[in-house]
Amino acid sequence: MTDLIQYALGLLKTDSTLAGLLNTTTPIKTIFSGPVDIVKESQTTLGLPLITITAVSESFRSVPQGARDSRISLDIWSRNSELQVHSIYERVCSLLNFQSGSSNSSWVAWERGSGLVSQYESDARLWHWSCDMTVWSV
Repeated sequence: MTDLIQYALGLLKTDSTLAGLLNTTTPIKTIFSGPVDIVKESQTTLGLPLITITAVSESFRSVPQGARDSRISLDIWSRNSELQVHSIYERVCSLLNFQSGSSNSSWVAWERGSGLVSQYESDARLWHWSCDMTVWSV
């Protein structure tokens, strides 16, 4: 699963269009793997918008041997607007959907995204979109 996350991060962190949507020239500071652990007192200093990618589950196939179906969660956060979250989501999906390539010893083929959930926390003025992406890899 580590190869998969590294592959996804590599695709996202090197895209100049996505960097523009994230309002940064260095997407490495706004794209994270795993949950971002920020205490409530320091959430206002969290650089938004941001993207988090988290491993959710994995199952193994018997044919071909060693093939895996993995599920990752893609989360996009913004304090600016829902339109910004939507634009970032569309760009991330265009970068990840149906892409394939190698990462270390794994060959990765993205299958599809599913289950988009849109949330808004009015007291924090925080838009949060989350979806799962299913990935096939060998």
